[in-house]
Amino acid sequence: MNIGYSVMVREYKDLKNKVLDHYVFITKDNDIGVIVGNAHTEFFYIGYIKYVMTDRKTIWCNNFFCYERVIRVYEPNIVHKYTYWRIYIPYYGSEVPIIPLNIIKHIYEPQKRALEILSRCEDNLERIAASFIEKLYETGVTQGIGITGSLLPGIHNPRHSDLDFVIYGTRESIKIIEFIEENPSTFRSFSENRLKEWVKVNAKMNKIPLEAVGRLYRRWRRGVYSGKEYSIIYNNAIFSNILNKPSWVTLGKIKIKAEIEPSISGLNYPSIAKIYKWHHINGIIPKGDISNIISFEALYIPLFFEGGKARVEGLLQYSKVLDEYRILIGVKEYLGKVIPL
Repeated sequence: MNIGYSVMVREYKDLKNKVLDHYVFITKDNDIGVIVGNAHTEFFYIGYIKYVMTDRKTIWCNNFFCYERVIRVYEPNIVHKYTYWRIYIPYYGSEVPIIPLNIIKHIYEPQKRALEILSRCEDNLERIAASFIEKLYETGVTQGIGITGSLLPGIHNPRHSDLDFVIYGTRESIKIIEFIEENPSTFRSFSENRLKEWVKVNAKMNKIPLEAVGRLYRRWRRGVYSGKEYSIIYNNAIFSNILNKPSWVTLGKIKIKAEIEPSISGLNYPSIAKIYKWHHINGIIPKGDISNIISFEALYIPLFFEGGKARVEGLLQYSKVLDEYRILIGVKEYLGKVIPL
């Protein structure tokens, strides 16, 4: 349990002044939310409210309050509905939910929480989480492993809650993906019935065929460990200021057939797919080449990371600064879709 502990502490100290993807915050009104991506500002974070405080007993409680989960399905319109602060971000060419810094009471850091659980477990879910982290130590990764989800702010229910992890760092992410792929008896796939349920939910939410969703399932993203479902999100741990990034203007809707190049940028969130060949089907016709797809829908991460052919529908955007075109997926203005072929 102590392997690499001091290394992890140093890594946590290096990141403590940076807010990264899947950090969790609590507001002054005691609502709990999630920070999205690594690019923010000194005035606000991009993020959304996920749990709101309630007077009734629920399965999400700590020693002081109980919470109602208002975001059960990650559809853009639902996320926007429960987060009252929104702003147009030129880099995304889209209106996104934000959290002003002055309403935040506390920020929960995934790596720090992982260290806490490794040193002391309060219940069975925390014990399984600690075992999961220790298992990942066999990769040689002793830093960059974080806990998110309801376990992070400590409102989890040992009987009902799942395990949610975030891996910070490109090298760390690749090692852990390979390790999970090599150990199917430890990190198990969903059962046939559970996989069908997961496929059905995602197909309905993203408006794509069932078989297309099935091709996007990976154990390194979701599976079962010691009888508990887990999810893992990956992150390069590079903080940036969103206002320093180039602006993009939406030109209209487009549909193309694309060949996606394998790329580590596909693991991040929002994820980016590198396009090396494409064929226009309908919609706006760009005056130049389309370089990439940027998506706020995490379902497509395996395709963007591993590469492959797909039919893509989204918003065509142009950056005058970069003189490039791209396609935006998964925003309030237009959901779009990516169907692996």
